[in-house]
Amino acid sequence: MAVMLLPRFMLALSCLFFWLLPGILLAQPLILTDSREQVSTIPDLMMFPDTSGQLGIEQVSSPEFAGRFQATTWDQHSQLIHEATTPHVWWMRLDIQQSGNTGWYLVSDTPMLAHMDAYIVDPANQSIRFAGNMRKENSWQRLPTLQLPPVQTASSYQIYLRSSSRSSIWKHIPFQLMSADALNQQTAHDYLVYGGIIMGLLALASYNLFLFVSLRDRSYLTLVAFLLSLVLVLQRIYNVIPWLSFISNPDLPWFTGSVNLLLLSCIQFWRQLLGTKNLIPTLDRIFTPLSLLILGMTAVIPWLPEAELWSFVLIVVVTLFGSTAGGVAAYRGSRMILSVAPGTIVFVGCAMPITLWRLGLFEYADPALLNDIFALGTLATGILLSLTLAEHTRQIRIRAEQAAIENRVKDEFLTTMSHELRTPVNSVVVTAELLKQSQLPVREQEYVSRLETVSRHMLELINNILDLARLQVTTITLHNEVFHLPTLLNRLQQMLQTSATAKNLTLRLHSAAIPDLYLKGDPQRLSQVLLNLLGNAIKFTDQGSIDLYVREAGSTDNGDIRLHFEVADTGIGIAPEDQSRLFQPFNQIDNQRTRRHGGFGLGLAISRKLVEAMGGKLEMDSVAGEGSRFFFTLTFPLQTNSPTEACPASDSSEESSAKLAPATAIANKHILLVDDDEMNRFFGRELLNRLNATTTAVDSGAEAIHQLEQHTFDLIFMDVSMPEMDGYETTRKIRTDPRFAKLPIIALTAHAITGEKERCLDAGMNDYLTKPFALVDMQTLLLRWLKTDTRP
Repeated sequence: MAVMLLPRFMLALSCLFFWLLPGILLAQPLILTDSREQVSTIPDLMMFPDTSGQLGIEQVSSPEFAGRFQATTWDQHSQLIHEATTPHVWWMRLDIQQSGNTGWYLVSDTPMLAHMDAYIVDPANQSIRFAGNMRKENSWQRLPTLQLPPVQTASSYQIYLRSSSRSSIWKHIPFQLMSADALNQQTAHDYLVYGGIIMGLLALASYNLFLFVSLRDRSYLTLVAFLLSLVLVLQRIYNVIPWLSFISNPDLPWFTGSVNLLLLSCIQFWRQLLGTKNLIPTLDRIFTPLSLLILGMTAVIPWLPEAELWSFVLIVVVTLFGSTAGGVAAYRGSRMILSVAPGTIVFVGCAMPITLWRLGLFEYADPALLNDIFALGTLATGILLSLTLAEHTRQIRIRAEQAAIENRVKDEFLTTMSHELRTPVNSVVVTAELLKQSQLPVREQEYVSRLETVSRHMLELINNILDLARLQVTTITLHNEVFHLPTLLNRLQQMLQTSATAKNLTLRLHSAAIPDLYLKGDPQRLSQVLLNLLGNAIKFTDQGSIDLYVREAGSTDNGDIRLHFEVADTGIGIAPEDQSRLFQPFNQIDNQRTRRHGGFGLGLAISRKLVEAMGGKLEMDSVAGEGSRFFFTLTFPLQTNSPTEACPASDSSEESSAKLAPATAIANKHILLVDDDEMNRFFGRELLNRLNATTTAVDSGAEAIHQLEQHTFDLIFMDVSMPEMDGYETTRKIRTDPRFAKLPIIALTAHAITGEKERCLDAGMNDYLTKPFALVDMQTLLLRWLKTDTRP
């Protein structure tokens, strides 16, 4: 039996011999002399894992433990460290033979040490001396160092190092023995390079913060957070800011915080720059909980085993999601991803090698070179991203300027179209108005009535087209004025009663439950919406009734009233398949009905936009063949104004055509009419003659100023669109003369666009009248401004 076991014993003994052979051959004392400045500790560094974590220096320096220390080559050192994930306590030993007067230091190649106690053991004298902790907080010496004892003569001693940490993933710890001069030179180089890079990143962060304050673009703020996070990560690795040296201590809770902050800022910068909320909403919804997870893990990770491993997992997850978002954005045609790609590639490319080396997957690389690559890469990334964002902002500004130019061109086009379309319609409307005031036979009166109806319909179509075009170019501007709701509703009913009666329809207003309300809002826009809805109801109803319901729908906490408006008819109704496109411009139920009933299909599209601008939502409920309901709810501030203080609703066509009230205040007043269009001057004179006013008509601003020098006038009607000197410039010149400071000047304009009234008032005009206008509108303004004597 013994004979059979002998070969196995000899084999095991041989394996043990060859396993110990590298240590026997490589474990040589390090010789330090004046002729040397830097000595690597590999392969002379001998290591021993303390599985219990309870061994003291007296035990590990005893002869019985000497054989447990193992000398390693570079690859063996890395493999030994990373295979032994536990324990987290290691003993290391260096045998030193030192001579000469040079002062020597033992230097770690990384500042990321939690705790490393150093002991000097003199075997000859059997003495043990505690040399201190290599890590020194708040020190200008950025790397952990140990000053070796000075010697007078050649001497031999041993250095024992005890390293402890709660994490094992970053324990790739090579050491160097450096002379005092070499250490000073290396420290100066590190502060110059790494400190300069950090200062560069801080300068970029300050520059982008200034841009954020100036431009209020949140992309710059997220980039500032990213750059500051990079500064913390670099401080964690290089430790060039003494008062932040605790960041590089892996046993402190905030060691992983800088990496997690970097991940958070990366996510937010990526979302802001790519616009993932609109471009990739599905992935964007994942980024929010991912950010919350990282934020929560920041507080938890320091207390978990293998904290650095958890941070590495988060890095991988964020990288995968970020790469996916970038790929999807590129697939969907995002130009920004192409701009930001260089900075992203540089950052990932420079961070990956040092990360792999720290994980033990890049064993043969020079750590100093990897550190330099990462540091320079972060600075290059900051520069590239700053340039990318600046270019992005420049492109946005260029596009905004181009959009402003396009909007200005469109606005000028709409202004011209408004003038060119409404000016001839004004002549038609005034012609019908004058004929209706004349004594005509019954048959001719019917002609005039039809002419007036057609002209009003033409004006409605022009207004709808111009309104829709304006709403697509600019936002809706609402006027805020006091108005009397019952008056507005009654006038709407009066305006449409004739049209309803002509089709044998019953038009009813149900507002008895509404008290005598004075509201603050935009009565013109409210009237426009209700007029469109009631007009459509009449148009598409052949028999039955149209009802307008107005009822209170509650109140708000601040006392505002909510009103519900509803227009119901017994008309043709709308099929479900047609309802989805009903609010689109130029759409009606079908082409056949469009030809039958007329119109462009713009009223509902405009009404929906107006209701939304007033804070409501226009909705519908319809059954084909039975009728339709259109309804919305709006909120109005209540007012306590008297009826005389409230703004009246716009006058109806019937009221415009009514017999004019006596106007003795107008009789024999001298009116100056300024208009370059001969047709407008003709009809303007006719209207004023009907009011018994004396009229002088001129065709230019220069002639108007000349007439003012020759004659006395009580009021001026001023057309704003004239060649050479328009109405605005003419008014400004008139106002420069103190004699005409109080002379009423009323603007006559076909520019029915937002802001036109304000422009006229700013030029010095007193009031504003839009073409086409009725005789009663002119009479109202004349009575308002001729109450007192304003002649110079």
